[in-house]
This record gives sequence, C-alpha cells and structure tokens, in this order.
Amino acid sequence: MDRNHYFERMREANTIATQGMQEILTTLGARTPGVREIIESIPLLQKRMSKEERLRPFLVRTVYESCGGKHPERVSRAMAAVEIQNISTYVDNAILDRKNGIAPTEISNYLLCGRLLRNAAELAVAESPECMRSLVRMDQDVYRGQVLTSRLSDTEDDQAYLAQYHKRCELLTGASMRGACELGAILSGTEHAQRARSAEFGKHLGILVQIMNDLGDLLPPSSDTGKVYQDQCSDLRNGVITYPIHYMLHCSVPEIEQYVFNRIGEQLTPEETGTIAMLCIDSGAVEATRSLAGRYASAAKRALHEIPPSESRNLLSMATQMCRTTKYLSAFRQLKSQEHR
Repeated sequence: MDRNHYFERMREANTIATQGMQEILTTLGARTPGVREIIESIPLLQKRMSKEERLRPFLVRTVYESCGGKHPERVSRAMAAVEIQNISTYVDNAILDRKNGIAPTEISNYLLCGRLLRNAAELAVAESPECMRSLVRMDQDVYRGQVLTSRLSDTEDDQAYLAQYHKRCELLTGASMRGACELGAILSGTEHAQRARSAEFGKHLGILVQIMNDLGDLLPPSSDTGKVYQDQCSDLRNGVITYPIHYMLHCSVPEIEQYVFNRIGEQLTPEETGTIAMLCIDSGAVEATRSLAGRYASAAKRALHEIPPSESRNLLSMATQMCRTTKYLSAFRQLKSQEHR
C-alpha cells in the first residue's frame, strides 16, 4: 500500500477527531463554572490537542470500515472520545512522572482536568452501553498498568521479568489500542467473533507501540522525535526498569551494567543521558528491543489475517509496519552513524 495514502487517511481521521474533541471540551467547559479555566490552564492539554497525527482515532474508523461499517460519520464521537481518554492519561502522567515542572499549586488543576476528561470521554459514547463499557474497561486497565509500571522491578530471571513487562505493556497502550479497535468493531454492528479479532489486533499493536516508546525514552532530545530533555530517560530516573534498561543491566558487559545500575532513580545530566543512549546501542539493547517488538507485530498481523481482506485491513497492516519501523529506530541508527564518523 502507498504510504502517502496511509498518511492521508490518518490525517482525515485526525481532522474528524479534532473537531469532535473541540466540541466535547466546549461542552465540558460550558457545563460548570470554572471548568473552562482549568482546561485552559493545562499547557500539555493544548499541546496534545494540536497534534496532526493520532493513531487511536484512525484505528476506530479503520476497524469500523474493516468490519463492514458503511457510515463513518457514526464513529466520529467515538474517535474523539478515545483520544480525549488518551489525553487524560498524559495529564495524569505529568504528575506521576514529575517531568513537566508542575508547581504544587497546579497539581489540583491537573488532577481535576484528568478526571473531567475521562468523564467527558465516557459521556461522548453514552448512547451505546457497549461502547461505554469498553471505554470504562480501557480506562481501568490503563491505570492498572500504571500501578504495574510503578512496581516494574528488575530480576535476573529473564522469563519472570518478561512476564511482568508484558502484562504492564498489555495494560497500558495494549488496553488503549484494544479499546479503540473494539469501539470501531462495536459500532459497525459486526458479530462478536469479529469484535474479538479486532480487539486482539489492537492489543498486540498497542504492546508493540509501548515497547518502542520505552526504547524512545532513552533517546537524546531531538526535533525529529519531538523529545525534550525532561522526557529523556524518565523511566530510568523514576526507577522504572523497562525492557531496554533490563537488557543493559544484564548485557554481560560489567562496565555497562554498573553504569546503568548506578543511575537508576537518579537525576541525570545531559551528558549522562547521552551516554545512556549510546550504551543502549553498544549493549545490543536497541536490537533486542526491536526483536521483542517484532514478536508483537507478527501477532498483530496474524490477528489481521482473520479479518476479511479489504483496503481497510491493508491500512491496519500498514499501521503495524509503521509502528514497528518507528522514528526512534531511525534516530538510534543516526546516533550510531555519528559515533563512527
């Protein structure tokens, strides 16, 4: 499939979702005095609202069409709702990750905003009880995933570590992408087996995305990836042992293992974060993480094969490929080439 067509369809979905999101926020702000001021006080919310490409609304619409849905306008509210719910997690994470310089006096506004956004997302799909249940389940799973993230610890038993890491990824982005696909399938009116296959695809796609995001967390700031210094190594600085960090801690190179271990839970200098990125390459963690993500890309593709062939299925396959060959891998390749100059 032509990549240009894929991105054109994603931009179309984004335009529809953005319009719906703005309507939801306008309604939310008009309902109760003071809510508009809270919404407008969160810079992160404004930044997320201006994004030009969003995967979740694209998944809602494309899965709807892959399941035989003929009236895409019927999913516009769900497309907006799933992204509003996603943004609510970013607002909450700004507090949990302590990486946006939030003043103590602002914390209450962030907490209120996150809750208000989740309520607004649920109300946006309230006409369909099944969609409401799916969104609520998604929300619950994502926050269960946050609990697992805060407890994601290292162990020399690779299989035990991978089991807890898999569950954490499944409950974070896995649940979010699963929910987006499930909403599209529900609104198409397709039978339950098709819904289950669509949800299975979304789950594996989400795990793939989370793994690649964990790798991207170790990149230095770059305009190409949209990262800023506060974003870099946030997992390592917060003591969260994601897979690439786990790999470096057990890479059989004592110098690398000790360097990374000594920086768990520490505030890092720009020089140290740059070193971590290079060690991620030198230890083999980049390649190992890419390989792990590839397993879930294959699982997503297998789930897709159970869905009848169509242009929409091809678009979902392209989405899987794009998530696997993410800009983060390109950025690490560029770092490696610079090292060898």
